[in-house]
Amino acid sequence: MTFRAAQGSTRWREDAARFAPQLPDQVVSSLHPDLTVTSWACPVSGHLLAVDVHRHDREPAHDLELDLASSVLGELLG
Repeated sequence: MTFRAAQGSTRWREDAARFAPQLPDQVVSSLHPDLTVTSWACPVSGHLLAVDVHRHDREPAHDLELDLASSVLGELLG
């Protein structure tokens, strides 16, 4: 089975499996109280794609956001 995340954009997190990782006690105790950790995995293979450290009150940011559907590259890829 083939899985292609983020067709037409670079917002791959929208198609990934989101989960809260089990962190060692030492990491939890040293993490600033305003921060949390979110992990992302491939929904097909389960391979870890990214780990984001971000504020509790904000969603993780996309690393880079391009609208490929409206670009020349998007036209070429169809």
